[in-house]
Amino acid sequence: MLTLADGVLRQKMPIMFIVPKTRSYSYRSSGFSLQDKKEERGAYMIGMGDMIMPAILVVSAQVYAGGEGILSVAGVALPALGAMIGGIVGLCSLMIPLNSGKPQPGLPYINAGAIIGFLICCAVTGSWAWVGF
Repeated sequence: MLTLADGVLRQKMPIMFIVPKTRSYSYRSSGFSLQDKKEERGAYMIGMGDMIMPAILVVSAQVYAGGEGILSVAGVALPALGAMIGGIVGLCSLMIPLNSGKPQPGLPYINAGAIIGFLICCAVTGSWAWVGF
């Protein structure tokens, strides 16, 4: 995965989120390489799929686990809101090992948070119709 991500970064393909650590960082001038392990990286990098997959769970939870009689907050069904909050918690837990400077896969952390948040809120609302039993 690191080799694939490094190749994508070298070709400057727009399938990654680059979040600078400092205000003065410029991707165009300094670039970003995963192979350079000795120097401090000036930005965090996360793949587009790491953000899209949990978002698909949030939308699916709104469509299939929401509905009449399901508790909602501002029109968002509680299972979808739980998946959203769980994804954010997963992203925050991903930042802990990332701050040590070691590249980590983002999808396991973020998806695990989204799925756990979704299941907890399904248990709270009793919304199990999406299971299909």
